[in-house]
Amino acid sequence: MNQQRLTAVLAEFARTLVTDYPVQAILEHLVRRVVEVLPVSGAGVMLTEGRGLRFAAASDDVLLRIESLQDEVGEGPCLEACRTGQPVLVPDLAADERFPRFAPAALEAGMAAVFTFPLRWQSGQIGALDLYSDVPYELSGAEFGAAQILADVAAAYVVNARSRDELSASAAEMEHRSLHDPLTGLANRALLLDRLTRALLLAERSGTSAGVLFLDLDAFKAVNDAHGHRIGDLLLLAVAERMQSVLRPGDTLARLGGDEFVVVCEGLSGPSELARVAERVALAFRSPFLVEGREVGAGASIGTAMGSGAGELPQHLLEAADRAMYLAKRPARSGGARGGAAGTAGARSWASLEQELAVVVAEGSLEVAYQPVVDLATASWVGVEALVRWPQRLGGHVDAAAVVAAAERAGLIVPLGAWVLGRACADVRSWSAADGVRRSVAVNVSGTQLRHPAFAEIVEDVLVRTGTPAADLCLEISPAESADGPDPAALRNVHRLRDLGVRIAVDGFASRHSAFGPGGEAGVDVVKIARSYVGDLGREPVGEGVVASILGQAARIDLRVVAEGIETAGQLERLRGLGCSEGQGFLLGRPRSLAELRLGPVVAAR
Repeated sequence: MNQQRLTAVLAEFARTLVTDYPVQAILEHLVRRVVEVLPVSGAGVMLTEGRGLRFAAASDDVLLRIESLQDEVGEGPCLEACRTGQPVLVPDLAADERFPRFAPAALEAGMAAVFTFPLRWQSGQIGALDLYSDVPYELSGAEFGAAQILADVAAAYVVNARSRDELSASAAEMEHRSLHDPLTGLANRALLLDRLTRALLLAERSGTSAGVLFLDLDAFKAVNDAHGHRIGDLLLLAVAERMQSVLRPGDTLARLGGDEFVVVCEGLSGPSELARVAERVALAFRSPFLVEGREVGAGASIGTAMGSGAGELPQHLLEAADRAMYLAKRPARSGGARGGAAGTAGARSWASLEQELAVVVAEGSLEVAYQPVVDLATASWVGVEALVRWPQRLGGHVDAAAVVAAAERAGLIVPLGAWVLGRACADVRSWSAADGVRRSVAVNVSGTQLRHPAFAEIVEDVLVRTGTPAADLCLEISPAESADGPDPAALRNVHRLRDLGVRIAVDGFASRHSAFGPGGEAGVDVVKIARSYVGDLGREPVGEGVVASILGQAARIDLRVVAEGIETAGQLERLRGLGCSEGQGFLLGRPRSLAELRLGPVVAAR
């Protein structure tokens, strides 16, 4: 044994013990240096892992295979040393009978002797150092002592590295906890403000804008009270997952606690791009959430704010979006993207709203308003869209989005939907019979209705009872429902309805890979262009590109297209120029009662 080399190796490893060198690199260096110190032809290290061993390092490729072999055959000096905590010496593998499966393979590989020393730590073993010789050999006392010292050095390195890794992991975990919501794993307020600061700096440098969406769940306390806090937590997780799925890749979703969520959008080209994000989030709440096998409705109010970054404070932008969200909760507010995904009805709680809704549904005292759908080429009305309204005693009404959200929560959406469908078909049939002009009616359908096993029969009964031709009815499916994976019950209902002749519209263009997308298995007759894209016409090239793309794709597969939210003559003219056939919006006609429809013009604004 070379005592001088042993001293040099020990000094070398002592200096590196307190460094952050990777343990793998240290062990590989150790096994190469062992061969220089002791009269052996090779060395290897195995570490314990569960009840077995895993390879850590070997001085050459042949020993790599021999080291791994011990764990494969379930025996060998390394396993024995780890089991007993004592060195295992095999000076002549050919004459030793303790390892009948391991010894022949080692001999075949050219090894004649093996000496194993446990890597001991406290009261157990964490691995073993194997020394191999290609000739039979007996270790001297000094060599034996040096080998055990080297094994102890290896053990010290492994323990030090593991402690360092555990400390690093613990620090990373603490940092993650300090920046993330413990329930959802989303960003918390601290990380949110950091991301918003970054977004404002980017806006200032690039000339873009930073945007904030502040979202508050409506009547979340009622969910906790009715179903318990565990279901409430699961609903929050489901909301976080669905919101994340509709955001852009670079957007940050945060939970501030309770039922408040915030989205930070950076690199925005203008207000319309933030409006599109808000609309996608709003539409995500159109379908109930599945929580432990039960459907739980969840409405939301959304406020938005934008900043250019020039001297703006993140906290101020966040507060502006918060104020906008509370404005979105005012009565009779639109359910659009900027004003609130599902507006509340004044200061009343959702629980109160649901109780009152149950009474008015039973009494049939709701109203249905109709917004004209217009042929853009001739400016004539070709049909209407039915919108449920809930009149209030003191004036005004609860808007359609809030009525639907309350009905979902109260489990009333199926009977409410059947009532609206029957009322709409009867009204339009009566109107058409009065002046001899055939018209179609579009009725919105929730995911809950579409998945109801008797939904197709409910629709068929309404058609028969009101004498409405199936082709005059168009059922509009929400984007959230059409973007989800195909539900078997929903598909069965859609196939049955299309067999009857009922038309199916996607309220917003569904994914190409959706069952309700172009060429999907459900089949679609009409595509509606969202109001946010229509609002971009003449102002944002991106929005116009989306509209042109939808129109082109629809034309290739012979789908009708209806543009929503037409409010200016410029938008109308541009849609005509792009080849859009039909549209609706305040410019063409506001929602009105049946009596007003009968008095209204049959030609829209040109």
